Amino acid sequence: MIKKIFGAFFILISVFLFIYFIIGIPNNLSLFLLGISSESGHSIGYFIGNFTIYILILIISIKLFKLGLKWTSKKSNPTENINNIGINK
Repeated sequence: MIKKIFGAFFILISVFLFIYFIIGIPNNLSLFLLGISSESGHSIGYFIGNFTIYILILIISIKLFKLGLKWTSKKSNPTENINNIGINK
């Protein structure tokens, strides 16, 4: 039961991280264009660091979402009757 609660919590966190990633794309593109136009090392380094952080946020978001789905999924418990083995349905 606790795994399902944590799974739902992980899915919620991953959705918020993904929204943060989507919102940050225009900001990162403007940093990229600013770095190209000014050709200063500071703006290019700021873009590379910001881009790396956004990629890490995306990877963490995907991993948390997969873990949340795994923990909240319903697992079937197949039981076989000895008399039904070999019968095609």
